[in-house]
Amino acid sequence: PIARDSRWVGEWAVTIFVRVYVDDFTFQVTGTAAYVVQALLELVSSTVHALQSEAELLIARAKTCIVASDPGLGRQVAEAVSAGCGQHQLAVRQLGLDYSAGRRLRQNVRRKRLGNLNKRMWKFLGLRKWGRRKLAPRVFKTAANSSICHAADVTGVPPRLLDQFRKLAAKTVKCKGGGASKTIALHVAPVRRLDPAYVACVGPIKRWASRAWRATDAITLKMQKVWLADISRMAPALIAEDQKAIWSQVGGGCSALLATLARIGWKSRSAFCWTTHRGRSIDLRSDPPALVAELADGAVEDWLWRGVAHRHDCL
Repeated sequence: PIARDSRWVGEWAVTIFVRVYVDDFTFQVTGTAAYVVQALLELVSSTVHALQSEAELLIARAKTCIVASDPGLGRQVAEAVSAGCGQHQLAVRQLGLDYSAGRRLRQNVRRKRLGNLNKRMWKFLGLRKWGRRKLAPRVFKTAANSSICHAADVTGVPPRLLDQFRKLAAKTVKCKGGGASKTIALHVAPVRRLDPAYVACVGPIKRWASRAWRATDAITLKMQKVWLADISRMAPALIAEDQKAIWSQVGGGCSALLATLARIGWKSRSAFCWTTHRGRSIDLRSDPPALVAELADGAVEDWLWRGVAHRHDCL
C-alpha cells in the first residue's frame, strides 16, 4: 500500500487515479468475403465493448477507417461496422496505410498541421526572445517536428513542404544573420538535429533497410517486385532528375524511398543494392540498418551544404 511507502507523506491522498489513453487499434483479416466481414465485426465489437465496460474508456465513434483491396468488400465491411460501432470511411488519412496501397501521395493533413503551426509560431518566437537559447528549438523539435513529420518514414516529405517545415524550424534559432540561410541557422542551433530534413530523409531509408535486414526469402522477393514496378514507372523522372516530377509519382513506401534516394544523390541498382553519393556500395542484406542510417544521415548533411554552396557562391 502507498501509505506504507517510506516516501509517503501523511497529507497525501492514499488513492491514485490513473488516466489511460489508447490512440489507435488496427485489425487485419484475410480470407473469404463472408469471413472477413464477420471476423472484423466481431473483433471491433468485442474490443469496443471491453474498453467501455471493463476499462470505462470513451470511444471515438467517428474515426473508424476501412481499407480493403476490393471496393465491394470494403463497402460491406464499412456498412457492418457502421451499424455496430459508429461511422466509417473507405480511406485513412496520414497513417501511411493508404500510401502503401499504391495511392497517390496526399498532404492535406500535413498542410493543415503546417497552417496550425504557423498560427502558433508567435509562442515559439516568444520563447526564443525571452527564454534560454536552447528552449525554443528544444520545444519545437519535441512538439512540432514530431507532428509535421508524422509517418515521414512511409510517405517521405515532398520538397515544397519540407522547405516550409525548415523555414519554421529556423525561426526558432537565435543567431545573427540566421535568416540568410536556413541550413546555417539550423546547423548552429543549440539542439542537435533540429533540421526536419534529417527525419524526412533518413526515415524512409532506415525503414526500408530494417525491413530488408530481417526479411525472409518470400518478403525479399516481394520487395524486389515492388521496387521493379516503381522504378519502371518513375524511370523518366529519375533520369531527368526532376524532383517535382519524381514526387508527383510517389504512391507508396517504395516510391517514397526512391524519391528520397534521388534527393540526396543515392542510386539504387536493385531493392537491396545501392550506391551512395560518394560512390560507396551498400547491400541491405549484409549491411546493418544502423550503418545505413548513419550513412544516410551524413548524406543528408552533404546534400544540405551542397544547397548552401549553390545558393551562396561566396561560400
